[in-house]
Amino acid sequence: MDKVYLLDVATKRVAIEWAKAQKLWPQALANVKPPEVKINARLKTTAGYAYSKAHRVEFSAELFWEHTEHFVVDTIPHEVAHIITDLRFPNEKSHHGQPWRDTMFVLSGREPKRLHNMINSEWEAKKAKAL
Repeated sequence: MDKVYLLDVATKRVAIEWAKAQKLWPQALANVKPPEVKINARLKTTAGYAYSKAHRVEFSAELFWEHTEHFVVDTIPHEVAHIITDLRFPNEKSHHGQPWRDTMFVLSGREPKRLHNMINSEWEAKKAKAL
């Protein structure tokens, strides 16, 4: 697995999603830089996290490597939509509520989903051997 490659892909895709969002919501995002991107080797079954206060998104190294297309199309926009929603609706309590769903749909053009169904083959194989 090449974490440098994954970081490069994720950083470029986050920048693309952010540029799209800045055109859609210029009042909220005009002078805001894209969030920092990290690849996290400790995430095994969670695809990613958005840390709005830190203005950072993190993605699972193993899931990203195994499901790169899904990450580019779904996971990266999902996490970026969290950061955008928190900037546009700072008092919103629900992480996957209507403001996030609307943001995700407008940003990606895809049905917003709260959970993924990706399998981390390496992690599952290690767990199976432990049983």
